[in-house]
Amino acid sequence: MRGKLLLWGALLLPANSLATDIEREAEYARFVGEQLESGEVIRLDAENKKFLAIYTETPQPDNTNAAILLHDKDGYPDQKPLIHSLRTTLPHHQWATLSVQVPVREKGAHNNDYISLFPELISRLKAANEYLKDKKIENIVLIGHGLGALMALYGETKLKDQFKAIVAISLPVMDETIQLEYQTVELLKKIEIPVLDIYGGLDRPEIIITANKRRLAAKENKGYRQDRLEFEKTHSPDDEKLIVKRAYSWLRRQNYNNLEQ
Repeated sequence: MRGKLLLWGALLLPANSLATDIEREAEYARFVGEQLESGEVIRLDAENKKFLAIYTETPQPDNTNAAILLHDKDGYPDQKPLIHSLRTTLPHHQWATLSVQVPVREKGAHNNDYISLFPELISRLKAANEYLKDKKIENIVLIGHGLGALMALYGETKLKDQFKAIVAISLPVMDETIQLEYQTVELLKKIEIPVLDIYGGLDRPEIIITANKRRLAAKENKGYRQDRLEFEKTHSPDDEKLIVKRAYSWLRRQNYNNLEQ
């Protein structure tokens, strides 16, 4: 399998793709193919463009729950520590995971530079959703980190009724000069499914100071909850454990198929 993965540079995306950085995606695919220790590396097709994803099953053979994971910018589907922790831990709590490679820009690109890639993300979410449906998954949720959290909100507004809930971790509020359809506050106003908005007391300043703005934007959504997590220090392994635990505990309370307590 690894030998085949090394050839992905030529297979990932055609030359006429949108603004995603083909070379960076190929680099991530090679790295994941060489380093992955658990889960299944797969290639999904989004409008005749192949992209990387990692599927990790639950121990339960009849599981019907799955989370699509969306990493932050400049990342990949097994990004450590957080995405990797979510990908490998959630299956032990009755949530299979499908971690997808979101479109990427060149190194050094800012959040606003990624806006042009959001429409391309939609075709990838459709492919991911179809993959899970083929596995008889009934309850699909989105979990995003950083820019991936904003992509999750955008994906829900474009693919109504496809997802049961969203976990948004370190959700950024975008520059108000960008189009309304990509602005965090406007997206939150539109979303009706449950949303868990998680951020940390040691998060980026722009995420902390916009917490109240996000909460007010979602005031009509009875399923919205905002959690501020306090950590003793930055980049502690326990930080990721707490975030992951908060995510699966909240999902359990949504009572999909009477998940075990």
